[in-house]
Amino acid sequence: MQALGERDAKLEPAFLHAVQIARYIDGRDTARKEDVAKVAVAVAGENGIDLTAEDFADRLRSDAELRQRTLDRIEASQGRMNQLGIRGVPQLVAVIDGKPTALDGQILYHGPDRLIAAIEDLTVTA
Repeated sequence: MQALGERDAKLEPAFLHAVQIARYIDGRDTARKEDVAKVAVAVAGENGIDLTAEDFADRLRSDAELRQRTLDRIEASQGRMNQLGIRGVPQLVAVIDGKPTALDGQILYHGPDRLIAAIEDLTVTA
């Protein structure tokens, strides 16, 4: 996600969606760099960016700076989760008037209408 986001931030949510489909629907092993690279290349290609799976997997294996940026991002995210008192996944955080507010991630399993309603409830009470 980090590597694609550095090319174009809009690739991050597209990648997350595609990698979840690869894992939970297609049964692919997304712990393997080669499988992650194939998903990343497909997402990039759908957005006009030409990558090869071999080069991308190699970067995931050997780019120490990418690894550090990724670790820094994970640490920052964990810090924000700790500040909000949330654990596990999925988690949702809505920022209303500059204030982050945790939403119960289980709302994701009830469809977009419930999610939108929960966010609207936050904006009414803010």
